[in-house]
Amino acid sequence: MRIITLFSVLVLLVMPLPSWAHGGEDHGEGAFAGGTAATGPVILSDESIKTLGIETAKAELKPLENAISMIATVGLLPERNAFVASRFTGQVSEIMVKLGEKVKKGQPLLKIQPTAVGANNVTLAAPIDGWLIRQDVVLGQTVTSETVVMEIGDTSQVLARGVLYETPDIAKIKIGQKIRFQADIDPERVYQGTVQRLDMGLEENDRTFKVHALIDNPESRLLPGLRGDLDVMVGGGDQDRLIIPRKALLESGGAFFIFVREEDKFERRNIVPGESSGDEIEIISGVFPDEDVVTQGQYQLQYIQPQTQDAPAANDKD
Repeated sequence: MRIITLFSVLVLLVMPLPSWAHGGEDHGEGAFAGGTAATGPVILSDESIKTLGIETAKAELKPLENAISMIATVGLLPERNAFVASRFTGQVSEIMVKLGEKVKKGQPLLKIQPTAVGANNVTLAAPIDGWLIRQDVVLGQTVTSETVVMEIGDTSQVLARGVLYETPDIAKIKIGQKIRFQADIDPERVYQGTVQRLDMGLEENDRTFKVHALIDNPESRLLPGLRGDLDVMVGGGDQDRLIIPRKALLESGGAFFIFVREEDKFERRNIVPGESSGDEIEIISGVFPDEDVVTQGQYQLQYIQPQTQDAPAANDKD
């Protein structure tokens, strides 16, 4: 049986292919058109698997938790956001930090020379730990007691502010429920959190309801202003179902399929999907519990020709 070489995989990756999108979604591998139906497994070397960035997930038997989905925007927590203002009229004489710098509570930020005769320079310090996310003054600028000179934000935790239009689903959302958030710029990364606060009513002008979810963000990957999909987990049935990540699904001509990995072999399977919730989907038939389903690199796999039993191995000698 022939082993697909690294060179063959690279050739396939650079071949021009028509555009195709699975379910209106593109999860970052590149969405291509068509795909020849496989009649046998695709076999890859370790090097080729690494080149394609193949990743898998287990098909699991578990309840499918219902989720309410909405668009959300990342913002700072009010208690982790601070403005630095001048308390008097004066002139900026020294700026001691740079925009985007991480600062500690009490760290000197800038000096102001008051206009009062004989007054010494006054140093303004950071009121909280965080990042310098805004700087609105330059050297020599005159400021007053109402001038906001800097803004500091602590992004170790953030709020995802979701917007839900008037619907009976509003009644299902409670404080403390678990959430999942995926940013548009990095949809493969899923952040976990909880519903922290809810609006007490609908907005009169647009009939929307706001959901505020608290998300731990220790690496500060989620920045204020980023948008994404927020799923609030509102419970589900007790019955176990066969569940896989929804991003594993591929579609061609109205039929759905996935790739199942067994060591260096990748088998294309036609499947029948069931209900979905968030980033998970139920599989009615076509895969078994504990099988490894390809969740990354599957778009490229569909264009690699399967092997036949009588094909010579790549390293056979005449």
